[in-house]
Amino acid sequence: MAQFFSLKITKGPSLGQKFNFKQEIVNIGRSAVDNDLILNNQSVSTHHARISFVNDLFFLQDTGSTNGTTINGRLVEKNERVKLENGAEVCVGSISLQFATGSDVKSVAQDDEPLDKTVFKKPAKKQSVKKQKLSLPGKINAAEFIKKPVVIVGICVFVLLVFLIIIKGIDFTPSDTPQSVATLKDLSNEPIELPADKGYGYLPAYGIDFRKDKIIFSFIAPPGSVFLHYTPGFINSVNEVAVSLNGKQIASVPMTGDTAGRETTVYLPRNMLSVEKNIVEFNNTMNPPGDYTWGIKNVFIKAETDISCDIDEAKRLNDLGNSAFDEKSISTGNLFIASQYYADALLRLDACKPLPGLYSEIEDRLLQVKAELMGQYNNFMFLYKKAAKLKNKERQHDILEKILLLIPDNKDFRHINAADEIKKIEHSSKNN
Repeated sequence: MAQFFSLKITKGPSLGQKFNFKQEIVNIGRSAVDNDLILNNQSVSTHHARISFVNDLFFLQDTGSTNGTTINGRLVEKNERVKLENGAEVCVGSISLQFATGSDVKSVAQDDEPLDKTVFKKPAKKQSVKKQKLSLPGKINAAEFIKKPVVIVGICVFVLLVFLIIIKGIDFTPSDTPQSVATLKDLSNEPIELPADKGYGYLPAYGIDFRKDKIIFSFIAPPGSVFLHYTPGFINSVNEVAVSLNGKQIASVPMTGDTAGRETTVYLPRNMLSVEKNIVEFNNTMNPPGDYTWGIKNVFIKAETDISCDIDEAKRLNDLGNSAFDEKSISTGNLFIASQYYADALLRLDACKPLPGLYSEIEDRLLQVKAELMGQYNNFMFLYKKAAKLKNKERQHDILEKILLLIPDNKDFRHINAADEIKKIEHSSKNN
């Protein structure tokens, strides 16, 4: 007879979430069709691993994953069965789970952890996820649903109303009643006035406003140096979402994986701003024809007015930027340094009225350098993914080191991502 056991996420999306089971076989993977614990993460294979209960013992098995399965740091060979002890750490791709069994584990019927889009437990009974989410575990049983249909309908309506009230204040939080895309109106062409603290994008299961293709924001530019602030989520490709100001691309949204990322700041060149209404557009370049989830929240404009007009300092910074750009072949990091000098030079000119002709010259050079920088980064990422498919860790490590040299700023999302991946590779190599 199967025993209760739990899996608690100690690293990855939905950190701290706990899932309880009482069944002899639990399949783990990305597919929602035939897995009991569904981890919707790129590092997890469709059918990744399996936990089985045989002869009063628990075992972990890798079922042919791409990125591997480990137990307490030890790599589990494909189709190998390894005994699971209480408290063991199981790593499935980039997600870590703590295995626990014994009297301290709650029954499945008592498990009231919220489900989310990236990680959830498949219902033990053959019922839809929607039905399980709207039920009240431990309060109502199946017999009561049959005997008291009127009462149950009333309870369901009450739960739904409470949910609708709560969801209005939630951003990037899974909806208890995923909506069908067919029932949603695409609002991609409707502009939103800033500031906007809600969540927007293509996340049907999250109950947020539906914008599959793009999100358009409008604002009046305040005096001073203007910055756009936003928090992205569920961005899985480098160039998936482009950011444009008044029809001209100025940036790309950083990757976040299947979760909400860090707050991001983008400088808006004064020369591109209108004295009247301005338009910032987040355009998902893969939708349509794709069907990729993505989102933006907490979007606002902020200005810095304490920087005074200083044309001489702007010229000095521009010269430094030109010198760094000319020496980009000596060190790849000089390209990034040049972009920083040009950006700082523009800040010194923002307060000048009228804007000097030098402003347009520096702005064009900055956009050119940023495009070249992003092109090199994209090329490195392509090579990195290729090496990852071939499981060539040495090559992966080498490419990531080149990204760190290309983007020397340890606060830049590209530098942070590369540094994190290096740590994972080094940790994996130590344990093998």
